[in-house]
Amino acid sequence: MLVGDHDFLNTFQIQMAQGRGFSKELASDSTSAFIINEEAARQLNWRDPLGKTIAMPAIQRQAAPVIGVVKNFHFRSLHERIGPLLFFIPPPEWMTTFSVRIRPQNIPETLRFLEEKFQQFDPNHPFSYSFFDERMARQYQNEMRLQSMSTYAAGLGIFIACLGLFGLVSFATTQRTKEIGIRKVLGATTSGIVGLLSKETVRLVVVANLVACPVAYFVMQHWLQDFAYRAEMSPVVFVLACLFTILIALATVGYRSIKAALANPVEALRYE
Repeated sequence: MLVGDHDFLNTFQIQMAQGRGFSKELASDSTSAFIINEEAARQLNWRDPLGKTIAMPAIQRQAAPVIGVVKNFHFRSLHERIGPLLFFIPPPEWMTTFSVRIRPQNIPETLRFLEEKFQQFDPNHPFSYSFFDERMARQYQNEMRLQSMSTYAAGLGIFIACLGLFGLVSFATTQRTKEIGIRKVLGATTSGIVGLLSKETVRLVVVANLVACPVAYFVMQHWLQDFAYRAEMSPVVFVLACLFTILIALATVGYRSIKAALANPVEALRYE
């Protein structure tokens, strides 16, 4: 259930699918009228819900007609499917908060104005407020925390991997110094030597991706099961990730490989 006054639907810009919203010109709307969402109409198997009656004895609401149907919207987090929803105007003593839609400009001045008006009507209580988007964001605190942790962990992992790759290619280059000199003397090009030194690194990165992608797919599928509404994972994401890791690897080993390829072959043949 969602309760509010006549301006609730307009304030939150909730769209009507059928019928009308609550009207201040009709006194009966305040005491004997209901609005439901499309999901409620579907579960009640009402193809034409307008005029159908609903009673809520638990809250002392007598049978009253449905005057409108709103389009489905997420009133809980995306972890849950959209459920049936019922709107009505409650007695005044139920009202504990009010909602105000404001422009994004001059928010501090707007809040001061609202506080002044609030104190005029209720000087015995402090003025407190919260922003609706922030309240909605709190529903995804775990996901936001996981995103931050994953970002830092991935960045650290990439940095350590790049250090390892740089050390690996440096060691390989040192081991093959004479070979590089001989190849240059025999006419090998700089690009050919860079490709020779980078080929093994790229092969290892490709193998690592072949191992990592199925694991990542399984973990992501398991995590996405917590959401009633979720994006499907496309193979394009994994292909782009593989290409990205290969580019990072080439950028890491490229400097050392190019330096070795441009070295004087005479110095390389003298190397012990």
